[in-house]
Parts: sequence; structure tokens; C-alpha cells
Amino acid sequence: MGGQADFPILLSCVGTMGDLMPVLATGKLMASAGHPVEIMANEVFRDHIERSGIGFHPIGDKPAFDAFVGGAAWRDKDSGWAAFLREGILPCVAPAAHYVETFAARHGRRCLIVPNNYSYGARWAARAARLPLLNLAIQPGMLRGLNPAQACGIDLLPGEKASYWRSMRAAESYLYKIYGKQGTGSTTGLAHLFREAEPCDPDENYLALFPEWFECPSPDWPDNFQQTGFPLIDTGVVEPLSDDVEAFLAAGADPVGLFCGSFMQEATLFFERGLEACRAAGKRSLIISRYPEDLPSSLPDDCLVVSQAPFGQLLPRLSALIHHGGIGTVAQGMAAGLPQLIMPLRFEQPDNADGIVRLGGGRVVPLGDSADVGTIFKDFLAQDGLSETCEKLSASMRLENPFNSTIKIMHRVATAHDIG
Repeated sequence: MGGQADFPILLSCVGTMGDLMPVLATGKLMASAGHPVEIMANEVFRDHIERSGIGFHPIGDKPAFDAFVGGAAWRDKDSGWAAFLREGILPCVAPAAHYVETFAARHGRRCLIVPNNYSYGARWAARAARLPLLNLAIQPGMLRGLNPAQACGIDLLPGEKASYWRSMRAAESYLYKIYGKQGTGSTTGLAHLFREAEPCDPDENYLALFPEWFECPSPDWPDNFQQTGFPLIDTGVVEPLSDDVEAFLAAGADPVGLFCGSFMQEATLFFERGLEACRAAGKRSLIISRYPEDLPSSLPDDCLVVSQAPFGQLLPRLSALIHHGGIGTVAQGMAAGLPQLIMPLRFEQPDNADGIVRLGGGRVVPLGDSADVGTIFKDFLAQDGLSETCEKLSASMRLENPFNSTIKIMHRVATAHDIG
């Protein structure tokens, strides 16, 4: 690459809005540093990406995405990962792999491929073509079990988390060895991408988009990884606070925010329990949800419902946050200095919740738990030293600047690559 600073970058995102936001933040950062940047993602994200000034290439259409977010991956806790693999990941493998090949043909090997965790097709195509490759890990669990010298099991992660991370690794091996080598199913025509090697290559480069103070490196993480920090953005991606929100905020005490993910459906129980917690604590509530059909049939008078809101503007004006445990929401809550009550649903959420609990800024109540969530939330807010702890976390977020280190890491990976 000759050390030039303008090498093109292709980022790939498979997942929901929570997966896209750190990818988009990384893309905006590298574009501001003078690089041509494109992002591959589902068609539903085209507007978010293009409004940010980033090139877009679709891998999947809206009907497929709607089927995914409305499907068993979110409804069925026991079979959720298998459904995520079938409905969310598998349809993107071939389109992502083929576009990496197109991108490389256009730019030669003078480019950088940056897939998120679930972008298997992009990662495999870059590896097969020996392109510069930097894997994004937006949360600690994405790195667990990647070192084959470490056993990923009950001794590393308790309960549900162990089964999730083990399933995630097994799923990639399944796609890699069965679909890839046999050249059947949704990955027909991709057999040329696969080598006699494990799909999780510990020698590859990984960029962890969370700071060491949130979670320190573990022996089961890959050898070649770097940590930066949480890349928080939302300005220019969603609209400013609406007049209704501004009026509601001005009409009384700071409310508690309730958020269950950008595309989470069938979340009635989550909102019922969240409102129960707010009532017990004597707090007004502000619900952020795209799906009004998931709300309880009766809402309190001191509750406002909106379909979306920019967290960077909204959260500093709340008194607390009740949410599902997405890593972006955890980070935004810490940045705003908010106490967080987390009711994890599935996937990586219990692991993310453990991080904020360990730091003293959160409390976890499993959604299906029969515990008195109202009493737990009320007692948590009255906990000695809670406001000071949350302010310290906010100060830590303000002090870190992950962007310069991210640029340096990407340049190092791209320019150090042997292009032959």
C-alpha cells in the first residue's frame, strides 16, 4: 500500500441497528480521515448510512430483514440462536462474499476489509483473497473462545452465556465446513473461499470497540487484538428531539427511559415490568419503541411513547435507564451518568449487563424472574454512592478518545499487510 493514507475501506455489518451504529461510527471516522469508505448492510439501513455521507451496498432486502426481526430469533429463547443463524446470518453470506471480491477487483489488494462479528461471508472472502482484514468486536463476548488453546464452556461463562458463545462458535464452524466445503444451500458457488483451517483464526487482527476499564483482556481472547473505546454517535443518523419530547421533558421531573432495542418485537412483558419499576420509584417514564403493538394496553398518564430519539441528546435529560442490555445502550447510559436497570432478553445481553453491574452502575433483573422489580429498582436508586459511581463512569467516557487510536490501528493493519 506504499503507506498511502487514502486506501479504500469496506465495512460489513450483519445484524440490527445496535450492530450497525459502531460500524457506522467507524466508517464516519475513517471517511473524515480521507479514506473512501463503503458499508455493506441490509437495505433497511441505506438511509442511515447514506445520510452520514458513507457509500452503501445492500446485502439483503427489507422483507428478509422484517422476517428476521419478527421471527423466532427474538421470540424463542431456546432456539433463538439457530433462528438468528438461519434468518439473519445465512442469507447475507454469499452477497457479502461476492461484494468483497468485487471491491477487491476494483481496488486491487490496496484496500482494507472490516467485518463485524456476524459478517462471515465478508471475513471468509477477505481471508481467501489475502486482503488486509480487521475484525470488529463491539462487545467483550465477541472475543470469547476465539483462542483455540482455551476451552469455551461452563468454566468461562455461566449458564445461558456459555451456551450462547459456544453456539456462536459452533454455528460459524457449521457454515464454514458444511455449506462452504460442500458448496450447497445458500452459499452455493463459494467453495473457493474455504481452506483446510478453522473459521476462527487466532492470528487475524481484531479491534475491540470497548475500553480496558470496561473489561480487561482474557486468556481466551485472540492474540492479535487492540482495544480502543466505545464509538458513540447518533447525530445525523436520527432526527433531533421532537417537540413532543421537549414538552414532556419540560413538564416535570426527569423521567426514566425504557428501551428494548431498535428492532425488538413482542416485548410487552419488558415494558410491563419497566413501568412497574417506574411506578414503585415514583418516576415518570418515556418509552422508545418502534412497535406500538408491543406496549401494554394501558399506559400511565405520566408516560410518553416515541418511536425513536437520539440518545446523545435524550439520555442526559433522564434520571435513569431501563433497557435490554445492548452494548450501545450500556455505553450511552454510562456516558450520560445514568443508573441502569437491565432486563436482558437473549444473545450477548446478559454478558453486557454483567459489565455495568461489575462497575457499580447497574442492576440486573432477568425478564422472566418473579422478583419484585419495583422494590429492586426503588432500592437501587436509593443506594449510597450510586450517583457518584455513575458520574465517575461518565467521566471515564468523556476522558477516552477512541478515534485517534482506531485510525492508527487501521493504518497499521492496512500498511503492514503483505500484498505480494
